[in-house]
Amino acid sequence: MTMNFTPWLNFKTSYAYRGEHQRQTYHTPAYVADPKAKRDYPYHSETTGYWEEHVWENVLSFNKTFGKHNVNAMAGTSMTARKYTWNSVGVEGKTTVYKVEDGKLVTSEIPGGFLDPSFSTVGAGAGGTFDGSGTKWKYNRASFFGRLNYNYNDRYLVQATVRYDGSSKFGKDNRWGCFPSVALGWRISQEEFFPKDIALNNLKFRVSWGRLGNENALGYYDFLALISTYNEMYQGYVKGNGDNAWAGSIARGLENRSLKWETTDTKNIGFDFGFFNSKLTGTLNYYYNQTEDLLITKVLPPSAGMTNPTLNVGKIRNTGFELELNWGDAIKDFDYNIGFNMSTTKNKVVELSDADQVLQGEGLKYGTEHFPTETRVGKPIGAFYLYRTDGIFQSMDEVNAHVNKDGQLLQPNAQPGDIRFKDLDGNGSIDAGDKEYCGSGIPTLEANLNLSFGYKGFDLSIVLGSAWNFKLYNGNKYFYEGMNSKSNMLKSTLNAWTPDNRNTDVPRAVYQDPNGNMKESDRFLENGDFVRLRQAQLGYTLPKSLMQKFYIEKLRFYVSGENLFTITGYDGIDPEFSRASVLNTGVDKLIYPFTRSFTVGAQLTF
Repeated sequence: MTMNFTPWLNFKTSYAYRGEHQRQTYHTPAYVADPKAKRDYPYHSETTGYWEEHVWENVLSFNKTFGKHNVNAMAGTSMTARKYTWNSVGVEGKTTVYKVEDGKLVTSEIPGGFLDPSFSTVGAGAGGTFDGSGTKWKYNRASFFGRLNYNYNDRYLVQATVRYDGSSKFGKDNRWGCFPSVALGWRISQEEFFPKDIALNNLKFRVSWGRLGNENALGYYDFLALISTYNEMYQGYVKGNGDNAWAGSIARGLENRSLKWETTDTKNIGFDFGFFNSKLTGTLNYYYNQTEDLLITKVLPPSAGMTNPTLNVGKIRNTGFELELNWGDAIKDFDYNIGFNMSTTKNKVVELSDADQVLQGEGLKYGTEHFPTETRVGKPIGAFYLYRTDGIFQSMDEVNAHVNKDGQLLQPNAQPGDIRFKDLDGNGSIDAGDKEYCGSGIPTLEANLNLSFGYKGFDLSIVLGSAWNFKLYNGNKYFYEGMNSKSNMLKSTLNAWTPDNRNTDVPRAVYQDPNGNMKESDRFLENGDFVRLRQAQLGYTLPKSLMQKFYIEKLRFYVSGENLFTITGYDGIDPEFSRASVLNTGVDKLIYPFTRSFTVGAQLTF
């Protein structure tokens, strides 16, 4: 709803509600698919959940011109409330009999409930063993904001904004954050001294500074030590013969009321320009962004017995240039537009809790071993720290020649066909001290090309994207090229080293991997550079003279393709992906690739 008090002052208020209901039913009779994990009794469960969101926003706007002065101001509030409730109940067609024999508690199971194992209701299991679970969460956020835009004679421009945000994801001592920003602009081409008869017809200088808060990395209650209750073997406890779990409660996390907003301080300076009556337009920008109180999940050793906490850790810096160029023109009935943009990125960890702190990413082996990435001061966040390989041992003579300064074997378990690793720190053994910086999964250059053409109702658009100078760790090869278990493996393992196949970079097939061929090393590191045809679309718009006869303003038919091809040297499924945590940047672990799709459609406007 909008209320116009005057031509230059209005108030707008809006309310939105969204709700989503989920329901799931599961039923299974007794069956045996695996003799080691058979289901002896029927089981039925029903689960329901409801998610809802309320958003209430209010904005007061002022816009007035005083001679050569224009003032545009806005003040507002935004309130968001979300909550989710989830409940589940299940019943298994058995009952547990307890009795005491010779002073000991003895338990046994007998069928109970489910007159017919195909009856698929909770009530059908009456007399059996019931279980139930449920949870809920609430999230509230309040924001107060204001913005002031001022320009003089469309030549000197100032914009100032401020936000004051509060979130229930933080403890009461750090719940609120203030995030101001200011931007200045100067249209140089509007000045009297700017020449009017040169190719450069538009030039604007701009500079800005601002702070932006982020809470997305946090769960709803990460600042609290929540207590969870289980009646399963997981986190429960057992009595009797150990077949039945009894309820147990535990706080698996640590309380941290000092959690606060992750804040990014941004600085930008640049120019907007136009040449040849703005047929050629573009922008050139330099940015300097520093994020402090970074919200990062710290991986704890399994012996801690706790969930991995989210902490405010250190500072990271991103700097680089951004360039955008666009050329548009028409030649009689043929019009075209060529757009190009590129950006560079230099990422650096400026500060952690201490100068020698190391934050590891995810361990690919059960989460506790094989860590390809580490975050250290002075290098990019989530950088690759890996063992360096030096080919494959071709004979026992080469194995015996790979010794330290005392003549001891560096790899005593190695055999011909195993990988040779470098002792980089020279301590006489292959250990964690030999892992070194091997690059980053963050591209230092991204470039995109947009092409569009039109001719007598036909139109064609093409979007190309690319990224350059970054590495990817092929975790799929770690899982499926190891040959250290009886699992299925990749086709590349057919090229494994044998005495008759020495010209290969795939080590020998050996059970249990005694040499450690599978350790995190540059064996699995690849270049990630790629060029991708993101979209191509061909369309035709019927002539207006024809459409007017049918009272149609516009009718356009089109065919479109997404992600049609990718040129890359990367051997994985897709070189373009992101991980939930920046600590795992560039680690390809069972990611879902971009899909190729085709669309045929029509756009109709009356």
